[in-house]
Amino acid sequence: MKKQHLKVFSLLALLLGIAATTLLFFEAFSVLGNKYSGFDLAFGKKLAEGSILGIKGDSKFTFNILLLLALVLPVAGGIFTFVFNNQFGSLIGLLLFAISAILLLTVKETTIISTVELLGNVSKTKTKVEIKLETLGIVSVVLGFVGAGLSGLKLGFDATAK
Repeated sequence: MKKQHLKVFSLLALLLGIAATTLLFFEAFSVLGNKYSGFDLAFGKKLAEGSILGIKGDSKFTFNILLLLALVLPVAGGIFTFVFNNQFGSLIGLLLFAISAILLLTVKETTIISTVELLGNVSKTKTKVEIKLETLGIVSVVLGFVGAGLSGLKLGFDATAK
């Protein structure tokens, strides 16, 4: 296959990675009927803060390193495929795209809400919650798998070109 065609595959992989990550900036997840962006879930958005008779308490998402990786890996996969225009870049891009899509599918098992209640003493409880992918989240997962397929296709063409 011509070098120009391989560069088009690389550019498409980069654009898919950017699109997959950008979609997660918007409301791609829902928790108990409320919609949140991927960055709200990854970095720990405060859900509720209250006070009853001067006793304060709050609840928030805890920092989630796996979801943060799922947000960053599609762009990294596109960059690897585009910048390293060879078999190595295609293989790394394939792996990064696939890992990000799988991590997005497992977000409901890795997200925890931390509740702190101050009732004279401090008690922390961590609760796993049901996270659902909304439309933009599903599209991001699909773009991740398409990016993995495109990087794999480019890897195959790179291997046969030499």
